[in-house]
Amino acid sequence: MVTPDNEQRQAPRHQERSPYRTHISEADRSEQARQAGATRFQVFLSYCTSDAPQARYVYKRLCAAGICPWFDERDLHPGQSWHDALEQQVSAIPCVAVLIGREGLGPWQREEYKAFWHQASLHGKGLIPVILDTAAGDPVLPPLLQDRIRVDLRGDWSRGFEQLVEAIRSFSSRTADGPV
Repeated sequence: MVTPDNEQRQAPRHQERSPYRTHISEADRSEQARQAGATRFQVFLSYCTSDAPQARYVYKRLCAAGICPWFDERDLHPGQSWHDALEQQVSAIPCVAVLIGREGLGPWQREEYKAFWHQASLHGKGLIPVILDTAAGDPVLPPLLQDRIRVDLRGDWSRGFEQLVEAIRSFSSRTADGPV
């Protein structure tokens, strides 16, 4: 029963938040800035399709931390050329987080990190290998990623995530005057 005392505490059933709205609301801060054009992408999330659930979680956590990631599920639209979008983002985004899970690198993911490696060698962009908590053992990284300091999310996830955020902010601040 709704009384004047608890009227504001009880939301009508039709106004309850759906789980989908909750999912979106975690990224509202970055999303609002993105829509206003007030921010630029700070990191490209590269992942294998089998690691999509973990990639979505990392995306949401980065948004909640105030980082604006480029994430294909969010930033590619029907009818858009995937190759054109990749080319544009590789030249504009200061770093890539290469998410490595249970199956290692996927074929498209290899193309993405190679494109970023080329930009990293020419323009100082960041390549950040991120070992997801689903990775088994010590994943074998391709030669172009072996010399990079890794972020490992398998042990202390919070600590690893903090390292990832710090790395992204560091690369973003180095290229603050670069292309949007």
